[in-house]
Amino acid sequence: MRALVTGIKPYLARLARYSPDYPAAYFAAFAQIRTKKQVFDATNVIGNTGNYFIGDAAIEAVGRDKATFIDFGVIYKKTEDPAYLAEIHSQFKYVVFVTANLLRSDYDAKAEGELLSRFNLPVVVLGIGCQRTRDLKKPLPDGTRRLLEVLRAREHHIFTRGSESADYLISQGLRQVWPTGCPSMFVRPSNVMQAIQRLKLVDWTAKMRIAFSGYLGREPATVQDVKVFGNRLEGSNYVLQDEHLFYKLEFDAADDDAIYNDMSGELFRVRAFPGSAAIRDVRLRIFFNTHQWRLMMAMHDLNFGRRFHGGTAALQVGIPSLMIAVDDRMREMLNQSELPYIDVTDWNAAKSKKDKIALLRKTMAGFDVDRFCERYLGAAEVFRKRLTSLGLG
Repeated sequence: MRALVTGIKPYLARLARYSPDYPAAYFAAFAQIRTKKQVFDATNVIGNTGNYFIGDAAIEAVGRDKATFIDFGVIYKKTEDPAYLAEIHSQFKYVVFVTANLLRSDYDAKAEGELLSRFNLPVVVLGIGCQRTRDLKKPLPDGTRRLLEVLRAREHHIFTRGSESADYLISQGLRQVWPTGCPSMFVRPSNVMQAIQRLKLVDWTAKMRIAFSGYLGREPATVQDVKVFGNRLEGSNYVLQDEHLFYKLEFDAADDDAIYNDMSGELFRVRAFPGSAAIRDVRLRIFFNTHQWRLMMAMHDLNFGRRFHGGTAALQVGIPSLMIAVDDRMREMLNQSELPYIDVTDWNAAKSKKDKIALLRKTMAGFDVDRFCERYLGAAEVFRKRLTSLGLG
């Protein structure tokens, strides 16, 4: 059985090249990323490098031997050709649409609805969730509502990021809907459990090599997260995902100047960002290759920060990770996974370094690791069984 997978990309999709004279994708070496422009262009391809973990996990969940990934933009254009669309229908049994926080007031999923309407195939949606819970209390954009109509009209199997999104979709008349969490949570379950077991044992005042993730440049609080650990950060790194696109990272470089080592993931010639003077001992990195990202994580003692998929990168290799939930989309995924976390309101209320360390200790002291492992294994099994019931996985 074959499943056509589209939507959020796995990182290996960077290798794909498409030609109008060739019927399928062919592959070349990764293009070097070195200059400021190349870094920005490469990030814009995926929007947020953490999304690669969603794309990777989707391929693994569907089954490497069963999944054929085709870039959304490519298949959107090619399925305008009736002959190509007929070929798709002859080759595939399912369309798997990989997405994330699609249920939101500030994004119109018109193209997604249009593409899925062209297929006369069952649709599996992996990873759909909301950006803000308040968005689910009012009409979504026309294109997004059209997408839900398309799904209602055909066989569908929807795996959501959490219960809020599942309840909303059920209220909109969709039937086969399950709150499972982000697919990235079910990559290497034994490593995830090992990471959480090790997290329980962390000494929060010890010298550690820490990988930080967050929204560097957006607000001073992201720098304060680092300063909580004082001068015990030699060898630590801050992993960016899209901060250079949206926040106040300034580079001492023109577009064609080199700012990036694509073998190590390190960014250089970063002149300033809010609070940069306070954390000069922490290197900045960004990765366009999830294996490279995981390898770097494996050389740390802890991941700490405000990005769900920054934490996922650590969990998948068995490295302890504790996250600060900064918005509704993170809360939905964290609550669904039952991972330990600290809400940003509580974190900000702890004003001093001493208070924050006390909050870290309190959070983990009250966390039942055995209960987490039992429930997590159960959730992973349910996720797999629902896919295998469709002949996938």
